Amino acid sequence: HAWVDHGLDSDEGQASMNHLNHIHGVFRNRTRNEDFVYVLCCFIADTIQMIDIFGWRRLNTEEKQALFVFYEKVGQKMDLENLPKSLADAYRSVDEYTNSDVSAMETESG
Repeated sequence: HAWVDHGLDSDEGQASMNHLNHIHGVFRNRTRNEDFVYVLCCFIADTIQMIDIFGWRRLNTEEKQALFVFYEKVGQKMDLENLPKSLADAYRSVDEYTNSDVSAMETESG
């Protein structure tokens, strides 16, 4: 909540980001960049979907774009590579990642 309450660049936001990077740093040698990017894109896509389904109104285009920009900054502060360049790219990243992992699992179990 520090990011929303105080902003990513505030002292509180930076402390929270440092803590997040420390926690994720433990897994950096075992987790691919694309896995981190996928989770970040899920925060974008799933948040929009949940608000559109369960919120008191659907998000407008500007609000969706604001969510994308917010999480894009989070990804930059996490030093992630190959971040999506647009909201459409974030949705596409989720679909491609999910489909590739599902296909790999089907091949392994088949």
